[in-house]
Amino acid sequence: MADFQALAREISEYDERTLRKLKRDINAIRQELGDLLDDFANKDDSINQRRLGRLLSELDSLMAKQSEVIFDDTTEGMSLAAKATALFLVTHVNDKWNQYVLNVQNDLAMRKWLNDLSLWDRSRIISGRYGDEIRSIIRQGVYQGVSTSRIRRQVREIYEGTESNLDRLVVSEIQNTYRLQFGHTNKQNGQIWIQFNEHFPASKNRRNHECYEYAREDPYGKGPGIFKVDDEKIYSPHPQCTSYLSIPSFVLGGEA
Repeated sequence: MADFQALAREISEYDERTLRKLKRDINAIRQELGDLLDDFANKDDSINQRRLGRLLSELDSLMAKQSEVIFDDTTEGMSLAAKATALFLVTHVNDKWNQYVLNVQNDLAMRKWLNDLSLWDRSRIISGRYGDEIRSIIRQGVYQGVSTSRIRRQVREIYEGTESNLDRLVVSEIQNTYRLQFGHTNKQNGQIWIQFNEHFPASKNRRNHECYEYAREDPYGKGPGIFKVDDEKIYSPHPQCTSYLSIPSFVLGGEA
């Protein structure tokens, strides 16, 4: 019997690995920003107002680079999750199936489907928010004549205080990719039914999440949580949802 929870645990490991790499890469961007501030600093550790425009232009370039880092690292994690999911189904469910691995770049990362935004859009939005806050800090600091050391501390606080934005993005995208790949491989191999399962049924807030409802719905009279592979809502219930999919026992038993 296939252990679908084991696959869910493996996907969660991709969440963690991707986040560790992304946060290392973002920290490197932050270090570049610190070096940039040092390059523009006077001997008294302040920044001349006449150089502000050029400094902000350099900041824009750095934030564009950061957008690419967020996109590339997240896409890499999504690709690993898609491949692992397809391989699991062929290995543990039916070795006669084809994997039908999604092209993550084209089918998911560049696709506008959640709030009409693609992953590329969301990567630029997140990086843009960092840039807006940092730009404000630098501009105010330069006009007030504060030290670059103080500006660097404020920048660090911005990054440390908004890491949850990266968590939300990465976990949402990788978990959605896993569920979409699960459904895609099943559909392309002629399967109709799929089961939606809560991952954290002991959570105190679970009743407030869509996954709580989906795991208990019985839209086709096949049992709680049984949906058709074409029911798109089960693939992205809510941000950071870690609910997992399985194949119903009546399908594995050859009844449908």
